[in-house]
Amino acid sequence: EKAPLASYLDVGVQKAIEAHEKRADAGAKVMILAAVLATICFGFIFWKPTWVRWMSILLVVACLASARAGIWIADAGGQIRRVDFRVESQGK
Repeated sequence: EKAPLASYLDVGVQKAIEAHEKRADAGAKVMILAAVLATICFGFIFWKPTWVRWMSILLVVACLASARAGIWIADAGGQIRRVDFRVESQGK
């Protein structure tokens, strides 16, 4: 019987995987919020055209936050494969 993959990973990789999972859970909420806001903003074109400008400004902020969340998630993902990207290895 094969050993689980976790038995082959060092502590740094395991921490990076856990950080990546937590960040992905948090970042997904921000991205879903941006998608919902985009749908609402599209609906306002037909329902309340006077509100579109303010909703689109709010949507831009949500999209920027979503992009930042994606970068934050990708940073943790990069630490899984690259030892030199991990925070604890930078002091050495």
